[in-house]
Amino acid sequence: MQKFKDTIYELEGLVELSEQRPEKFRDFKHLIQARLDSLNRQWKTLSEAESGSEPETKPTVAVTESEPEPEVIEYAPRPETSVIEPDLAPAAAVVPSRPAISLCVNDRFRFTRLLAGGDKNKFDGIMAHLAEMPDGEAAQEYLVDSLNLDPSDPDVADLIEVLNQYLN
Repeated sequence: MQKFKDTIYELEGLVELSEQRPEKFRDFKHLIQARLDSLNRQWKTLSEAESGSEPETKPTVAVTESEPEPEVIEYAPRPETSVIEPDLAPAAAVVPSRPAISLCVNDRFRFTRLLAGGDKNKFDGIMAHLAEMPDGEAAQEYLVDSLNLDPSDPDVADLIEVLNQYLN
């Protein structure tokens, strides 16, 4: 299962690079297709192992240039929230003082579980509060001291890296 997840992350990275550098899409297209083919094979193997059934022959889906782009959620800073108890209202109606924090869908779900136990509204409030932090060090202190997160946890370390890139 870990190999399957790793391939998904590789695919996600390639799609994000393609989005950031559209002029290089032709260079990334065959790599994206290879990851999709690999995921199809891995999923088929995982499904067969779980069900114990004979393999089915299904056509694979080819990637075309008309595929929809992945959803990216952005979080904007909001004025006047407390470091100890962030205002948990969604950040959609806020005029940002700097660009918003962008998260891919996978990171959004992962960090929602990490920060808010799956509560989307609470997560949106925490992310908006983190977007207001003056620097990455302040954000890390908030995560560790106020939210009691372990900075050695790989998910927390990934979040801190995202925040450092945004805030510094």
